[in-house]
Amino acid sequence: MNYCINCSDGCNNQTGYCNGSCLYGYYGSECNSTCPNNFYGDHCEMNCPSNCREGNGCDQHTGECTYGCNDGFWGKSCENNCNDRCESSCKQTHGGCCRCSDNCKGGHFKCDNTTGVCLDGCESGYYGKHCVDKCSSHCIGNDTVCNSTTGICPYGCEPDWYYSTCKYGCSLLTPHCAKCTQFKSKHNNKKNYSSLQTFH
Repeated sequence: MNYCINCSDGCNNQTGYCNGSCLYGYYGSECNSTCPNNFYGDHCEMNCPSNCREGNGCDQHTGECTYGCNDGFWGKSCENNCNDRCESSCKQTHGGCCRCSDNCKGGHFKCDNTTGVCLDGCESGYYGKHCVDKCSSHCIGNDTVCNSTTGICPYGCEPDWYYSTCKYGCSLLTPHCAKCTQFKSKHNNKKNYSSLQTFH
């Protein structure tokens, strides 16, 4: 039987003991024992940090939490507390987290604090993944409601405003563009028709 297979520097042919350290994941004089979960060190005599992600242990040699931290902690050994504004979790490498928008439906607690994406959509009047874009004030409807994902105004635009999000004004952008000319002609025809009816 070869007892030297897990030695990093070979072994003594007479004793069968390793000359140096063991390969990663092994310990003991013959390097034939493996570290139990949640222990590290040359002889697996030290406990992994208590804030390593539960059940995943740590690096056998360094004690670093290689599989992440429990919620609320960050650092190589998960020795630091996340900032209070991160709510529950933060990036292991630098402790940062995304500040959630107050426009998330349910408030800033209702978003993924690592990406900033709102989990339940936006409060009325806002749209987009992070709910930071405001619906156009020229949407037709109560409280300038728009689609919370796309910003599209479902009931159309006020007069002299166009595009699906009602963010372009005919008089402000290009008053002679085909879109505005068509819109104005249609609008004027309606006005003329209404005027004619009042004389009958």
